[in-house]
Amino acid sequence: MKNLLRIVIVYIVVALCCSVSPVLAFDLGHNIRELQKRVNHGVQCGDLTTQEAKRLNDELDRIRNDEARLTAGGRLTPHEQAQLKRELQILAENIYYDNHGSFRRIYE
Repeated sequence: MKNLLRIVIVYIVVALCCSVSPVLAFDLGHNIRELQKRVNHGVQCGDLTTQEAKRLNDELDRIRNDEARLTAGGRLTPHEQAQLKRELQILAENIYYDNHGSFRRIYE
C-alpha cells in the first residue's frame, strides 16, 4: 500500500511539473524573431518607412543586448523575464502602430 501511495504521489508531481512547464517557459529568442519578421514584412510591404524600421530594429537590438547582459550570469529571474516581456510587448505595439500609421500618412 505504501509503494502504491509513493507511485501515485510521484506520478502527480511529475504530471504537475510537465503541465506547468510550458506555461512558465519564456522563449525570448522566438518572440524577438517574430517581431523581426513583422518589421521586415512592414518594410517589404511599404507599411514602414526606413526611419521607422531603423528605430524598431534599434529597439530590437537593445532588447537583445539586455537579454545577453541579464543572462551572462546565468538564468533570468522572474523579475527580469517580466521586464523583458514588458519591453517586447511595448515594441510589438509600436510595430503595430507604425505599420498602420503609414497608411494615414499617404492619405493626409
